[in-house]
Amino acid sequence: MIGGTVSGFYDEQGNARRGLTSLQKGMYETWTGIALLPATPFALSEALPPQAWEALDILLRMKR
Repeated sequence: MIGGTVSGFYDEQGNARRGLTSLQKGMYETWTGIALLPATPFALSEALPPQAWEALDILLRMKR
């Protein structure tokens, strides 16, 4: 939430602000895309079971 507060694209409740200008909408889309990159591994950790992560770890180690 810190990023959303700093950017000003979210209100006090954490909802996206309404009434953004075209420039602000473009900046919001860019900000969202950038924020997704570091969040992706955390989202995937919820989507895949631990066994899948263990298998991926083994495969990545074999590749070295």
